[in-house]
Amino acid sequence: MALHLKWMFDVDVARLVRAGQVEESRADRVLWLWDEIRRLKREKNAFVPAHNYQVPEVQAIADTVGDFFRAGGTRPRCEGAPGGLLRRPLHGRGLRHLGPQVPVYLPNSRRCARWRRWMQNDLEERQEFLRSLGRKFATMTYVNTYASVKALSDVCCTSSNAVKIADRLGVPDLLFVPDQNLAYQVALQTRRMYLPPPEPHQFHPREYLARIEPLIRNGERAGLAGNVFAWKAPVMSTTR
Repeated sequence: MALHLKWMFDVDVARLVRAGQVEESRADRVLWLWDEIRRLKREKNAFVPAHNYQVPEVQAIADTVGDFFRAGGTRPRCEGAPGGLLRRPLHGRGLRHLGPQVPVYLPNSRRCARWRRWMQNDLEERQEFLRSLGRKFATMTYVNTYASVKALSDVCCTSSNAVKIADRLGVPDLLFVPDQNLAYQVALQTRRMYLPPPEPHQFHPREYLARIEPLIRNGERAGLAGNVFAWKAPVMSTTR
C-alpha cells in the first residue's frame, strides 16, 4: 500500500505510521477521514480546534491545538466563521459557552445525547452507592463535561487547579468525574488512595465494593487522607 503524504502541522500519515502512532492497516482510513473533515470545513466554513491530549491524527487535521480554553477560545479571523469540534461532545458544550453566537458541530448528535444521559444516570447511581456506605465525599467534576453533570456536582475544576481545590474541600473522599487520569494525579498529590473505576456500563455495587475495600483499608493503614473514587468515561468511536 502506498502511503500518501498529507502535510498538516508538519505531520503526515507516513510519519505517524513510522512512529507507531497509527497502524499501517488504518492509514487509508485516516486519509479518508482527513478528506471528509476538509470537505466539511469548506462546506460549513468551519474552524476546527483540537485538545492537546487528542490522538496525533486528530491534531494533524486541526486548525489549532491546545488545552481546552486555549484551543476552544481561539476564534478564526473571518467574522462569523463557525467553530468545529472533533469527537468530544463535552468539549463542544464548553466551546458553545465560550462563544454562544457561534454554531458548534458535533460528529453524532444522537450518540452525544445518549452519552450525556448515561453520564448523568451513572453519576447519580455512584453517588447513591457512596451515600449508602456512609462515605463523607464530594463530587468533583472536570470542567469539560455536560451542564447536567455539573449540576449534580459539588465543585468543578480544571486540570491546573484540581489539586488545589481538592485540598480545600474538607472531606476525605472524592468522586472524580469523568477523567480517571486526572483523578489519579489528584489522589497522588493530595495523599489519597486512588480507587480504579468500573468499566463503563458495568457498575455492579457488590463486585465494585469487593474490589475497592482492600485498597481503602490499605490507605487507612498507610495514614492517607482519604480516597478518590475514579470514574471512567466511555470511548466514543467514529464510524464510517
